[in-house]
Amino acid sequence: MARNFLHQITLGISRCLLGDLVRYDGAGKYSVVCCNRLSKHFQLLPICPEVEAGLAIPRPPVELVENAGELRVIGRDNKTIDVTQALTTFSQDKVASLDHLSGFVLTPSSPSCGLHSVSIRSRDGHILSENNSGLFAKALVEHFPLLPVIEEPKLVDVYQYELFKLKVMMYDYIQHNRQFIAQSNSGLIDLLPKMNHETTKESKIIFVNRWLDTMGYDELVKILNLITS
Repeated sequence: MARNFLHQITLGISRCLLGDLVRYDGAGKYSVVCCNRLSKHFQLLPICPEVEAGLAIPRPPVELVENAGELRVIGRDNKTIDVTQALTTFSQDKVASLDHLSGFVLTPSSPSCGLHSVSIRSRDGHILSENNSGLFAKALVEHFPLLPVIEEPKLVDVYQYELFKLKVMMYDYIQHNRQFIAQSNSGLIDLLPKMNHETTKESKIIFVNRWLDTMGYDELVKILNLITS
């Protein structure tokens, strides 16, 4: 396949990771790996759920709080602030429009964008559970359970970076019914002997992800080189 096909693939990304000053404190969270590496291969679609839900910059910090069995997004310092409805409504509406994405890079620990890295606290501040997801990330994964998603710090690891990149590419191929164009001596057809035997897009993606998860770094790079040659 031609190398320029990568530029047709779009990833969602937490907007602060591009350095945009949209965080609660008016700062950004510039990501070198996203801005200097991923952006060379993929189109990046920035989204800040909190700002797009109508919250100000800067704004009081919020956190996930369980109150009477209900999960709310409450002000960390001012408990009278409750932005649950605004974030929930935005997240549900937004993710429904993101079926053109082939992956998403998220900001850790964020009450909107965190992926398995957010604490839920009691009303009086005690940690009830950890490793939860923010409202937007949760809605995204529920709507697109097979979409490759990752928190930005994991991309610093070269293995995780290549694995995510390859999963994104394979997801895009399958979702858009792209054809693998490979020379007979490239080995690409032999590398994916079973994928085309799967009958649905979902089963193809599951098969490919399980297959990729068994591979080491050198094997991942070999496949990437074959696909992009």
